[in-house]
Amino acid sequence: MKRGLPARIGLGALLAAAFILGLAWAFPWDSVVECSLAGIAGKGSLPGVQVGYGWIRTTSRFPPRVEIGELEAGNMLVTVLSPRAVLEARPLDSLLRMAPSFAFESPAATIRMTGTEPLAVKALKARGALERRGMSLDEASAGGDLPFSGKGTWSARERRFTKADFLVTAPTRLAEGMALLAASAGLKPEGDRRWRLLVP
Repeated sequence: MKRGLPARIGLGALLAAAFILGLAWAFPWDSVVECSLAGIAGKGSLPGVQVGYGWIRTTSRFPPRVEIGELEAGNMLVTVLSPRAVLEARPLDSLLRMAPSFAFESPAATIRMTGTEPLAVKALKARGALERRGMSLDEASAGGDLPFSGKGTWSARERRFTKADFLVTAPTRLAEGMALLAASAGLKPEGDRRWRLLVP
């Protein structure tokens, strides 16, 4: 007995879903993340940035999720250290955007800046996608000593945010540094230790 068109489409969709699930289950996500972290500085999208980590392990096959321990990223002026971070791929969003989509989360991190005491950051979160010309951040936020929130688009070619709307609240001890940064990065004072990066 012949199957109707809806039945054939349903069977095809079921087989495709089973194939994708099987691929996600067998894929070495931890190795992919390890190679990606190793190649960040080499691609030139983040010039001068060094990335290090203690360990990487897969915690979920679907959705693909890896845990990164002792993550460290920074340059000569600023370094961010996180004891534990979670990176998750978002398959459905990736299909809709035709670009690798991700969610990043770190319960706690420390920011070390030249000439000042370390800053404690809590609940660091980001959601976005890696695109051909850079990275799109749909949302990013953190609490603690340097709370911020916003979204933006980073251009790998221009090495800057081509679109951005971020609001940062800086501690009093960073007032002078934020004023210097404002002159070069386009930050605008919003009052009460708050600064906004708005591009364009």
